[in-house]
Amino acid sequence: MSNLAIVIGVSEYKDQENLPACKNDAQIIHSILSESKKFDDILNIDGYVSGREVKSKVSEFVRGHENEKVEEIFFYFSGHGARITEDFWYVLSDFDNNNIHTTALSNDELDEILKSLNPTLTVKVVDACFAGTEYIKNTYNISNIFDKSIQKKNFEKVYFLFSSTRNETSIAFKDISLFTKSFVEAVFSFEKNNIRYQDLVNFITDDLSNSRVSQNPYFVTQANQTEIFIDVNNVNISNLKSKFPYFV
Repeated sequence: MSNLAIVIGVSEYKDQENLPACKNDAQIIHSILSESKKFDDILNIDGYVSGREVKSKVSEFVRGHENEKVEEIFFYFSGHGARITEDFWYVLSDFDNNNIHTTALSNDELDEILKSLNPTLTVKVVDACFAGTEYIKNTYNISNIFDKSIQKKNFEKVYFLFSSTRNETSIAFKDISLFTKSFVEAVFSFEKNNIRYQDLVNFITDDLSNSRVSQNPYFVTQANQTEIFIDVNNVNISNLKSKFPYFV
């Protein structure tokens, strides 16, 4: 039984505002996953990454595990996002609004790729900066899109953690993104215990509701609420706090 992870942090863009925090986001998430010793293989992509490069690397990674029994696939993304043609799109470095299918990854296409592994548990953690921006106006919101993932893709168990709702932008500071900071602080708060995905949801909900800035995350769960994210005993929290001081 394999546990797999894909971590993407897009910090540099050709024609969009650069998001330096997103590379840091991806690096600390990758560090936590690596140290946890839970995941058998992790694909890490960050910096300036074109649509074709991301799709090629993700597809190659998934093909390399297609003959395995996959217990869990964990997908993390930090970068620009957009709602276009009734779908959510992960905006990549060379994004061109006239060539969205080449320069962005749709949530629908991502679902098909992940579903090909037939995982028991599918997790998406999406910190999509400026996800509230609509390049083409439509009535779909984040809940419509992620609910569709469950209804049409027939995932067995899911946790979808999205950084903001339809009418909001996701906040990214110079070094960190607010949602990922809350995610990391949830892990740090457990110190020497197993942390469930539901524990992450609970912590982030409380944390951002008490925040001085307005950002309301959106969560979709279709699971037992007992599923473990990681055993924090395996993570050197002191070292991570030293390496990534802006997450403390």
